[in-house]
Formats: sequence, structure tokens, C-alpha cells
Amino acid sequence: MTKKAQGDLLKLLTVETTGEKVLSFIEDEYHDNFGFQWNKFSKLQLDSYNGSSESRDRLHNQSELIDQDFRNKLILEIGAGNGRFTEILLSYGARVIAVDYSDAINANFSNHLEDVKKRNLLCIRADL
Repeated sequence: MTKKAQGDLLKLLTVETTGEKVLSFIEDEYHDNFGFQWNKFSKLQLDSYNGSSESRDRLHNQSELIDQDFRNKLILEIGAGNGRFTEILLSYGARVIAVDYSDAINANFSNHLEDVKKRNLLCIRADL
């Protein structure tokens, strides 16, 4: 990643939003059942909630990276949904820009509000 691209991503993390909410680029009229289900069952896939290590194991198996590889990194997570991988990335010391098209990004925001407040997480609803 070039220095300019890295700087542009860091600027996103310092965006001042109106209050504490998801930064959205999707029209308010958009509604989908997928987002609804993840807001209703917002914690179901979180390892910290269900007592498993399924999300952590999947992240390691698919990325072929270890915990320390994420520390102090800025991660762009596309299709972040309710935050099952966001949770793991944050626990490893990464800063995360989580993006999702669906309303599930609101569950991600709520599930990780402390990290939002610490500016370790920026949740964006957008069509990429």
C-alpha cells in the first residue's frame, strides 16, 4: 500500500460523524431481511457470545496469518456483517474499517461500541 493510500485510509478513521452512529452511503429506503436477521440475532456468531472459536479458527485457516500479524495493522474488512471477524481482529490489536451493504453493519457497531468510542473501529454502510 502506498503512503498516500495509507494516509487516505487513516483519514477515514478520524472522520467526525454526527453522534455515534454508522457512517452510511446507502439510501434510507433500502431494507433487507439479511440485515434484519443480524440485528435480531446480533451476537449469535460472535465467539465471545457462543463460546466457540469457530470465527477465530476460520480467520486463521483462510488468511494463513497468526495473531501477531494483525497487531497495529489497519484492516479493511469488506462484508463485515455483524462483526464476527471484526471482534477477532480487534482482539488482536488491529484497527478496523468495517464495511457492509446491509443493515447488519449496525449490529457490528453495537456489538463493538467500546472500540468505536476508542476509535479502533469505523463502521460504514456502503455499496462497493
